[in-house]
Amino acid sequence: MDTFVGALEMHSPLSMALDIFKKTKIAFVPILTPRKEEDDVADDLTPIASFAIRDVLPLIRESNFEIPIKQLSSPLISVDRTTSIKDILDYMMNRGIRNIGIKEDLSAHKNNHGFGGDKDRKHAKLLGIINDRKILEFLLSHNGREAMCKNGIAGLAEVSIMDNLDMASISKVNPNTTVSDAAELLMDIRNPYLIVGREEGKDNEEDSCILTPWDIVKKTLK
Repeated sequence: MDTFVGALEMHSPLSMALDIFKKTKIAFVPILTPRKEEDDVADDLTPIASFAIRDVLPLIRESNFEIPIKQLSSPLISVDRTTSIKDILDYMMNRGIRNIGIKEDLSAHKNNHGFGGDKDRKHAKLLGIINDRKILEFLLSHNGREAMCKNGIAGLAEVSIMDNLDMASISKVNPNTTVSDAAELLMDIRNPYLIVGREEGKDNEEDSCILTPWDIVKKTLK
């Protein structure tokens, strides 16, 4: 029995799930099982559960990977707290990123969209992280729907991040933390990401990096 692209059966190997994650860039896939003979439906398969990329984290935790997370993390891209939701959406889609840092008052050298250069980031304080899920929650909220109904996507240019989106607290870890220890931290649903700080004696926030379940699973089990 063949499974359609983007789904798993109960006996599917983990490698198939990882391949679907890579191809679809979606963090979960449905798990299907054959329908019972008495079910009066046309389809042969029925969804019974889902398998998420976070479900791989316990395996990585138990495997005791000693790789330091500084080898897997990605540079954290940040914007000024006054940046509009429209500009953030444009930036995230153009750069293909799901998480973006929000910093306090970049210097006067920032450009018109609040995206500062290297010198700006040296004097900015990281306030939190906004991810694509938080933006989607806003777009589906009453205020989000109202802004979209009035002026479409252009209406989001008048909506600031700080006044309308909730940011998760910052969980900062040492860059030499092992992959398995980081996986354990990310197993907590309250930690959608980890901020990888500078090594001891190097405290500039502009060089912070971010580590997500995607980073750990894709780069550890590639």
